[in-house]
Amino acid sequence: MRLIGLILSVIILLLAGLLIAPSFIDWEKYKPEILAQVKSATGYDVVIGGKIGMSVLPSPALSLSDVKVSAPRKIKAEYLADIREAKVSVSLLPLIQKKIVVETVRLESPVIMMEVLKDGTAGWVTDRLKTVSDATPQPVKEGVKHEAQKLGNNISLNRIEITNGRFEYLDYAKNSQYLIEK
Repeated sequence: MRLIGLILSVIILLLAGLLIAPSFIDWEKYKPEILAQVKSATGYDVVIGGKIGMSVLPSPALSLSDVKVSAPRKIKAEYLADIREAKVSVSLLPLIQKKIVVETVRLESPVIMMEVLKDGTAGWVTDRLKTVSDATPQPVKEGVKHEAQKLGNNISLNRIEITNGRFEYLDYAKNSQYLIEK
C-alpha cells in the first residue's frame, strides 16, 4: 500500500511540474526561431518588441506584447497590424480529445490596416500565401481528406475582445475607405 502511495505521489509531482514548467521558461531566447517559423509559414515579417509569455494553468495561454506585422505590399500602411498586447487562451481539457477550443483572443490597442492596391491586388497577401492559394489542387486520398475535415471541425473560437482598437480598410482601386474605431 505504501508503494502505491509513493508511485502516485511521484506521478502527481511530475504532472504538476509539467503544468508549471512553461511559466519558468525564458521564451525570449526562442523568439528568433518563432519569428522565422512564422515567416516561413506565412511570408509575414513579424516583430515582437515586447515579451512572450506562456502558461498552462489555469488554462493554456500565450501572451505577446508590442507585435508588429509588416504589410507585404504597401502604399500608406507600414504595418498590416500593430498590436500593443495580445493574449490567446485555450481550454485545457478539449486538448486531450484532440480539439482546440480557443476561449478568448484579447487584443489591446490593435491598429489593423488593410489596403487594396490600385491594380486590385490585396496588399495584405504575401507571396507565400498567394503561392499556396494559387496552387493547383492535387487529388487527396479519402482518408487524408477526412482527417483534414476532422481537424477543421475540431477547432473553435469562443470570443474575441478588442479594446482601443482601430481597423482601416483602404481600397485604392475603388477609391473607398472604411474606418472602425473603438
